[in-house]
Amino acid sequence: MAMFQFDPEIVPDPDRVLERYRAWWSNDCLDRPLVFLECNRARPTAPLLPVADYTNDFLARQIDAEYRLATIENRLRSKRWFGDAIPSVGAGMNVSYTAMLAGAAIHYDRMDWIQASVTDWESAPVPRFDPTQPLLAKMIAACQALADNARGRYLIQTPAYVDCVTTMSQMRGTQEFCLDLVDCPAAVAAYRDRYLAAWLESAAFWREFFQRNGYPGTTNWTSAFSPDGFDQIQCDFCLMVSPDTFRWLIDPEQRAAAAFFGGALYHLDGPGAVAHLDALLEIPQLKAIQWVPGAGQPTAGGWIGLLQRIQAAGKAIQIYAKAAEVPVYKEHLRPEGLMLHFGFEEWGLTESQCEDLMRSVEAWPSR
Repeated sequence: MAMFQFDPEIVPDPDRVLERYRAWWSNDCLDRPLVFLECNRARPTAPLLPVADYTNDFLARQIDAEYRLATIENRLRSKRWFGDAIPSVGAGMNVSYTAMLAGAAIHYDRMDWIQASVTDWESAPVPRFDPTQPLLAKMIAACQALADNARGRYLIQTPAYVDCVTTMSQMRGTQEFCLDLVDCPAAVAAYRDRYLAAWLESAAFWREFFQRNGYPGTTNWTSAFSPDGFDQIQCDFCLMVSPDTFRWLIDPEQRAAAAFFGGALYHLDGPGAVAHLDALLEIPQLKAIQWVPGAGQPTAGGWIGLLQRIQAAGKAIQIYAKAAEVPVYKEHLRPEGLMLHFGFEEWGLTESQCEDLMRSVEAWPSR
């Protein structure tokens, strides 16, 4: 097994970058907050490859190895990365990955959609992880082609680990699922447990996949890299339930997932999810919180009180940051355990603006 060696043209000082990630997962920092920052180059480093137009074909975008290889090659030629950013490519299937494990009814067009088809949990499909299942086998083969091609230039993300409870709500239909929580909670919990067993078997498969391919750790759709195999967890359905329901329905799954990974980053999505923050902060293996305010909400700089609350609880945080708000972050947040992800908010920055932004972050005052 050949170990993954970072390409110095893309990640110039990988040892230092890995040290920064380890410090972040420990709610610490070496010299400044962790930074994920990328931008378009003024001109590509090489001619771009032709790419098939699969705009309306979600499945082809996920499992066509030739398409996926051309797409990442073009990203490498047209993008530049700063700070602690490591290029990566998704494993494929988006929200339908977890749904595949339960044999859910999934509709594919431009995106993947889980169709409500379960009428009761006793007769629902039996969850299982089967890497020989045709669609999953094609996804795995595409990932192997990517791994063979990477040559230290990019990582493959773990699959989109949407949680079992959220996926169950989509398989049943949100309204019907909420009624099930009152009418047949034992049946819901029993199915969740069977589903979680398949989910964890899947996670173990991908852990072995990355180890077999010599990867130095794992990353995921949040771009949070871990040299120790930590990963991302979530439950978007949580905003639909009370704290008491969260404790019996959602908390057991989140604890099991965090324990499996040994450390986890929780995707806290929107104000409605904040009601469960205290319960999440009690999970020992939960190392970090990713705060996503949601559509129509203030950006990260408008949530300083919440971010300070997370830091005070001893957890690291990841925020989708804006360059204009860096002075606000500097004034109110500790650099320890802070990850600034500028990707989604600042894709329009030029190379020179990114260089200026990095200088600003590097001048972060110590506390």
